[in-house]
Amino acid sequence: ASSHSLVGSVTPVEYVVTYDSLDESPASGVSVADAGCTPVLFVGGDTNGDGLLDTDESWVDRCALLVAPNATTNVATVSGRTVEGSPLAPADDDYTVFGSESALLVEFVGPTEARHGENVTFVYVVQYVTAGSGLGTRNVTVVDEFVCPGGAQFAGGDDNGNGLLDAGEEWSYTCEHVLPALHAGKLPRSVVPGARGQ
Repeated sequence: ASSHSLVGSVTPVEYVVTYDSLDESPASGVSVADAGCTPVLFVGGDTNGDGLLDTDESWVDRCALLVAPNATTNVATVSGRTVEGSPLAPADDDYTVFGSESALLVEFVGPTEARHGENVTFVYVVQYVTAGSGLGTRNVTVVDEFVCPGGAQFAGGDDNGNGLLDAGEEWSYTCEHVLPALHAGKLPRSVVPGARGQ
């Protein structure tokens, strides 16, 4: 697993999953579990759209990890089955990320289901987490590369009206997105959204 920083100690963790088979048969029911980083969301890689991890594909999953000021080590586990339904031996991968005193924690809160062609409002909640002085941050923006690359709109949460995202506040952001036609009738899973502040 690899990672790259958002702000402070909030880190999107990226898992790249591949599958090798002597007879080049695909794997089904492939999923990534990480007890220290939830939820893990599928981003893409199913190039032929059949829901099976083929030997020539690399699937990508991501989650948003809030890291303590010191180093944090987690273990991600990949599981799946053969196309005949037999379980495959789980594969583990451990990784370490490093935090800092302050962080922005951004969470995608919904929706989880929608119809093809529907205009959907995606909702994000941002919190400021700090182990330091507790001073807030300003000019907060939320970007979701998949559904809202231009940035989400602020929807409220500045309880004291000081223009700062303070510790203890939850700021909401929304973004409108029209869903394209998709196989399996599922809502597209967004990349881990990113938040920025000053």
